[in-house]
Amino acid sequence: MKRATQIFTVIILASCFFTGYLMASPDIVITLDGRPLAFDVPPRFENDTALVPVRAIFEALGASVSWDEAAQKVIAVKGTTEVNLTVGENTAYRNGASISLSTPAQVVEDRTLVPLRFVSEAFGAEVSWNREKQEIAIKSPAQTGPAVPAAPGQPLPQATPEKPAAPATPAPPAKTPGFANGQLWIWILGGLLILIGALSGARF
Repeated sequence: MKRATQIFTVIILASCFFTGYLMASPDIVITLDGRPLAFDVPPRFENDTALVPVRAIFEALGASVSWDEAAQKVIAVKGTTEVNLTVGENTAYRNGASISLSTPAQVVEDRTLVPLRFVSEAFGAEVSWNREKQEIAIKSPAQTGPAVPAAPGQPLPQATPEKPAAPATPAPPAKTPGFANGQLWIWILGGLLILIGALSGARF
C-alpha cells in the first residue's frame, strides 16, 4: 500500500512538472514579412504540421476567402490562383490540380485550421520554422509589376520639303524689228523696250 502511494505521488508530481513546462513554453509566433500575425485561435501542431486559422492566413496573403457550409469547403482566390480545401480530407486542390496533405483541414473552436505550409506555398510564399524562437516566418513572393515596355526611340525629324524654286520667267524671244503706228521698236532680252524713233512713213 505504501509503495502504491509512492508511485501515485511520483505520477502526480511528474504530471505537474510537465504541465508547468508546457504552460511556460513560449507561444508559437507567426510572422509575415517580419510582421507578427494575430489569431483568435492559436496555431497548433499535429503530426509535426503547423495548423493555422485559414481565413487569417489567406487574407494576410491577399486572397479572398469564402466558405461553403454544405460542402464544408474553404475556397480562396488570389489573382489566377484558386485553392480548395475540404474539412476532414487529405487532398487539396490548386487550380484543379490535386495536392496531398499530411494533415487534413479541421474545425477547432468554430475556426477552420489548415496546414500552414501548404496554404502559404500555394500562393507562392516561403515558410521557415525557427525552433529556438518558436517562430514560423512567412515570406511573401516578390511583388513584381508588369514588365514596362521599352520606350520607343524618338522618330527622326521629318525633313521639311523645300519649296520648289519659282521657275524663271523665260525671256521672250527676240523679235524681228518692226514698225507700227509710226514707231520703230525692238524687243530686247530682259523685257526692255527701246524706241528707236517715230518716223512717219519710214521703211526698213
